[in-house]
Amino acid sequence: MNTNITILEERKNIYSILKQCERLCLSEREKGDRQTSAAEDRALQLLYEIWEKVSTDLWERGYWNDYFLCGNIVLKCAKTLQNLAITAQLLAEMGWISMEWKYYKTSQAYFQEGIEKYQKINNTREQSKLIRYLGVLHYSQGKLSEALAYYQRSQEIVQAHKHLFETDVKWALQEAELHDCMGEIYLKFNNWKKSQQELSLSLEKYRLISQKYPQYRYYQADPLMNLGLWHFLKGEGEQAKTYYQLCLQLCQEISRTDAMAKVLLEMAKLAEVEGDIQEAIAFADRAETIAKREHLSIRDRAACLRERLQNDEFQGDWAIAKIKIL
Repeated sequence: MNTNITILEERKNIYSILKQCERLCLSEREKGDRQTSAAEDRALQLLYEIWEKVSTDLWERGYWNDYFLCGNIVLKCAKTLQNLAITAQLLAEMGWISMEWKYYKTSQAYFQEGIEKYQKINNTREQSKLIRYLGVLHYSQGKLSEALAYYQRSQEIVQAHKHLFETDVKWALQEAELHDCMGEIYLKFNNWKKSQQELSLSLEKYRLISQKYPQYRYYQADPLMNLGLWHFLKGEGEQAKTYYQLCLQLCQEISRTDAMAKVLLEMAKLAEVEGDIQEAIAFADRAETIAKREHLSIRDRAACLRERLQNDEFQGDWAIAKIKIL
């Protein structure tokens, strides 16, 4: 497919094509036939192949609304036709975006159903990934002990399959992601040493993977941002800026808008602490603009910070003017 997803009309075309495939997938069901026909199977495979070609770009470029709308078409068809592998994959993907949008109950339901489906087809690697996702979900809600328990369960499974890392990069990616997750949670527990070790190890492993598989540079943004946060919380502003700038540069190179908006928001917080209110407002404004309608929680946090900073600045200017008048 020669589709330019940065053009709105072409993204609409993707949705239209998937809806056409949906009608092919479910045509026999509408006639009352409960058996999956060969034609339905072929239509589902076509639907899934189109999804696989466009979904990564939709996600990584930040078109999350289109991702969710299109992904749910695939999920509906896979469920109806009882394809467990495709159903489980789409449950994981729709669950993650629901979590990003803070629909936590919906997200948990997606993840748990996905785990059940993967258990039925004996896919241990993807079960482990969804257990980690449940950890991220609980972390997002501030349930740190539960999150740590999920991470540890996932880590046990991953370590038991360490012998597969060389032949299956997705196992190695899970290890790197778990180090980042553990680093985040140890930071919440104020275990500074352990947190830095885990985050640094995550970045190191991602960089090693990316040497062989450049497409996985995408994932380096998370430990870079978290290492920046580590130094920020330690009061080490210059080191924090270094990691934030590295993260921002990477996100610009790979057009990763969600992490770009997040790191700009963190840079705004750092600028505020350092007393540069104008720069803080500028960073928050950029974060809000980049987040747009796709990354709602980031957009809203950036908008709140920008408005508070502008209000504080106005109040400060007004106080100075009042003193001068008096």
